[in-house]
Amino acid sequence: MEKVVAVLWRPEGTPMEAWAEVLLGPLAARLGDLGAAGVQVNVADGAVAGAAVRFSTFERPIEAVVAVWLPTATGSAADAVLAELGVAAERMAAYLVTESVPLAPPPVGPGERTPGFANVALLRRPAHLDRDEWLARWQGDHTQVAIDTQSTFGYVQHVVVRPLTPGAPVVDGIVEELFPIEALHDFHVFFDTGGSDDELGRRMA
Repeated sequence: MEKVVAVLWRPEGTPMEAWAEVLLGPLAARLGDLGAAGVQVNVADGAVAGAAVRFSTFERPIEAVVAVWLPTATGSAADAVLAELGVAAERMAAYLVTESVPLAPPPVGPGERTPGFANVALLRRPAHLDRDEWLARWQGDHTQVAIDTQSTFGYVQHVVVRPLTPGAPVVDGIVEELFPIEALHDFHVFFDTGGSDDELGRRMA
């Protein structure tokens, strides 16, 4: 089994909620029909529109990240899944990844929303670090720091093996962290400080 992670840009002019409904409903079902053994959709919608902090290095931000599990990332089924994702988005880039789960998310039923929200980050390896050193710092050092200093209740890491779509931006890692919904606008909740300003400063540092 191989995992593919695709990042999608919402078509300009398409309302946020309408696009989210398409991705969570018809698109997810269609990907299953095409051969995906599993589908996970992270998409910006009204529930997370009030996020206090959101960063993007792209001219327009990525608004959905779709993960699919396939028997193989090559062949007709994979081609059909990527084509379907491409039709749903103004722009799409997909990557074959390995999956590591330092902190398992809570189980949810098919079609159910995971509590809270997902914070997804695309990582690029700094040029001054070789791959082994970068992975050691990320997975060996930083992972536990993130878990210890934040209210994270699910943490999934993806090391990018290779891009699957032409012109995909260079990405070396994709991180998905789950937080309580209150952390969208309260840094004390995000950093799990118990309301202490001193602890907030320490954890942010």
